[in-house]
Amino acid sequence: MHREILHTFLIFYFWKASIFLHICGDVEQNPGGSENDFFQIFHWNVNSLSAHQFQRLSLIESYNSTKNFHFIAITETALRDSDPDENIFLPGYIPLRNNLPENTTHGGVILYCKEYLAVKHRVDLQKFENFVVAEFSISNKKVFIVVVYRRYSLSQDEVELFFQKLNEVITDINNENPHLILLTGDLNAHNSTWFNGDATDHFGTSTQAIFDKHNLTQLVNQPTYITNNSRTCIDLVVTDQPNLVLNCEIHPSLHPNCHHQINYVKININCPPPPPFPRRVWHYNRANSEAIRGALLQYEWERILGNMTSIDEQVEKFNAVLSNVAKNFIPHDDIIVKPKDPPWITKNLKISYNIYRRKYARFVKNGSPPLEKVQIDELKNRYSNLVSEAKDKYFKSLGNSLSDPRTGQKKYWSILKKLLNKNVTTVIPPIIHGDKFVTDIDDKCNIFNKYFQEQCTTIETNSEVPLEITKTCNFSIEQVKFSEEDILHHLRKLNENKAHGHDELAVRFLKICDNAITKPLYLIFKNCLAKGYFPSTWKMANVLPIHKKMKKIDNQL
Repeated sequence: MHREILHTFLIFYFWKASIFLHICGDVEQNPGGSENDFFQIFHWNVNSLSAHQFQRLSLIESYNSTKNFHFIAITETALRDSDPDENIFLPGYIPLRNNLPENTTHGGVILYCKEYLAVKHRVDLQKFENFVVAEFSISNKKVFIVVVYRRYSLSQDEVELFFQKLNEVITDINNENPHLILLTGDLNAHNSTWFNGDATDHFGTSTQAIFDKHNLTQLVNQPTYITNNSRTCIDLVVTDQPNLVLNCEIHPSLHPNCHHQINYVKININCPPPPPFPRRVWHYNRANSEAIRGALLQYEWERILGNMTSIDEQVEKFNAVLSNVAKNFIPHDDIIVKPKDPPWITKNLKISYNIYRRKYARFVKNGSPPLEKVQIDELKNRYSNLVSEAKDKYFKSLGNSLSDPRTGQKKYWSILKKLLNKNVTTVIPPIIHGDKFVTDIDDKCNIFNKYFQEQCTTIETNSEVPLEITKTCNFSIEQVKFSEEDILHHLRKLNENKAHGHDELAVRFLKICDNAITKPLYLIFKNCLAKGYFPSTWKMANVLPIHKKMKKIDNQL
């Protein structure tokens, strides 16, 4: 009897809780799992990316932290050719731009692509102003993304040319048999079949005619441009594979002066990020220096190394002993390195945006009543101000550290690079080799290695080294003499801020070892000179290709 009462109570409790969550709107579609692995993109007409010292860029960066989008499409950027990429830098992304045409005041489009994705900028398909076309390859599937903006002030001839070029772009893309076409942007067209609150105009009729011709489906069915006096649907999402679209939502605008809302799209194509990698973090300031030196001094270096005939074996033993001592006497953490949000993004920012988005969703569901719009605008202003304050506070703290005389040289330059957006990424994006995208890490390493080898080929000549060498001076080095004291002298002069080599023995650790490692180094160096041999392990290096010229998206091997 008691069990039946408890069972009935639990059913009622969970039913009540589920109803409460549903009413509150706190339940997301497809909760849990790895939803961020699905192909995600958003589009926003920002009405000028450069306005107010690129303030909207901070809002985009903050909004992006909620989903970590694969692509970010922006229309009406108002960017000129004179605006460098450094001004519109988004960490982890590569921008594909088509800037504001000359003698115009509205326009410009940009598509930010995750730097680890296999993307080609198809400039050959950008047949008109305010078009960006990108080809995205994933799992041997070809996806085309088209970002487009149509200026409302075009003349009749320009309008006809626009629709002609739009038709040509889609035709050319279809000729390549893609797996998916996704077109998004602001077309300044109205059609009641998209949103029944709109009256169909000539532009909406012409646009829909092109969609019908190419079997494209327009997915947005609610207003995307909202003012105090009007509600229209002009920011569109169009695809030839609507069955692959898991979600197409309208999220609220991020800026008080921008009346365009955000198109959020999630597609059933798996785009997992690069796998996280392990890293060992050493806490050298807590190292037991005396124990380290004591252990190394007690080790029988002369006996152990003396019994080895191979110099490579001696170096291998030296590295193994030092690595083992480090693990025993230096505190360390084994961490998994994953992509992180920008350092100025706070938990309060994400909470503020989620509250704003849920309120906006209910506002639209209720028919956008004028009395509730005041609250929506207040939440929008509050979120925008919080983003500005968070980023200003972060950069102010960087400025204070930069001006602090106690700031070390390494930290100083690190801060300066952050302020100038000069940080070097360690991610090698997909490369095009033999007209194919190469995404596998090992394959990329081998291709780069082969390329570098080809830059340093041996010059074949018929010259020979003479059997007898005539001295041109009266002095020559008959033998090289050095002592353990000489080794210690140079060891203490090493720069501990330099990165470690292939053996992963940091300079800071070697300086902690101090005179405890001069004996084994002396034995190895002496053996190298006697046999005229340099250890193969010490010839190895960590090589990181660093991009320097042109745009990454255009580089090929």
